[in-house]
Amino acid sequence: MSKKNKINGEVTIELISLSELSKEAERERAERMRRGRWGAWRINKKRKTLSINRAYLYEIDLDEIKRLGPLHWLAHLREKAWLKRGDVEDLIACFDDHFGFSWLWRYVSGHRGTQKEKQDEENPV
Repeated sequence: MSKKNKINGEVTIELISLSELSKEAERERAERMRRGRWGAWRINKKRKTLSINRAYLYEIDLDEIKRLGPLHWLAHLREKAWLKRGDVEDLIACFDDHFGFSWLWRYVSGHRGTQKEKQDEENPV
């Protein structure tokens, strides 16, 4: 990890490789996935749901998230007055960690993927 050190009043920065940065990001993602938590959002692996408990328990089926796409849920949940600052950002992080950035990007960009990507999405490893 990058470290800032003061030596004789000067700031030095330790550089890390892109590979090291990528490995650290993957370790952090794996920890979030292991815990199943993104801020107030929780994934229940047994029930296959994503939930948040603010004014009341709000639960979404993971298959519905995948079927309707991230933009539907972001737009829908953005209108909820009971969400707190940062909840939508945490939801985006959850979507990215759980479904992958390429899944998010396909919906944002309108690109629905190649036939191979669609097959891979329908039959995850």
